[in-house]
Amino acid sequence: CEALVRAVVSIGLVPNVATLQEQEDKFKLVTARGQNLEFHPRSCNRDVVKRVSNVTWGARIPRWFTYFEKMHSSDTFLHDSTAAGPLSLLLLASNISFLAHPSPSSDPSLDPITKKRLGVLFPNPNVKVFNVLVTAGQTGLRLFVCKEDTVEKVKRVRRVVDKVLQERFRGVERGKWDLESDHGV
Repeated sequence: CEALVRAVVSIGLVPNVATLQEQEDKFKLVTARGQNLEFHPRSCNRDVVKRVSNVTWGARIPRWFTYFEKMHSSDTFLHDSTAAGPLSLLLLASNISFLAHPSPSSDPSLDPITKKRLGVLFPNPNVKVFNVLVTAGQTGLRLFVCKEDTVEKVKRVRRVVDKVLQERFRGVERGKWDLESDHGV
């Protein structure tokens, strides 16, 4: 239940999305527009950037966050933020884009294992690879990379999820589910 509540809260804050990115052996919190941010010292997420590089904590720390607003004082801070799961963003966020990757085999940000899985360890004109981006205007953050068939599957799942949610919302009357409809409990 906590995961569902987190997904709903985080999607409600989209398009305000930030992610932890490793830059020069340090982790930074970056928005989809490329702006560097900090968690406010009073934020419950204030220690995330320190802990993400720790071997003990690193794998458990979320990499994606949504936020209500950012405030500028001595730095640009996020006061109210919540972790967002990549799957929640992928399936529910309205600002997802699928862009063909121009040269995945020469992309230094893709590790050799990922390139091998995608079939582009060496240049392969027969394989189309796509960046899945969380966008803000003309810029975006890469959520993940995948083959063309995966893009089609994700788009299909997104359409189904959207349709189910729209049907559920239409089935609500005066704050109660209509138990006689297809949308009942």
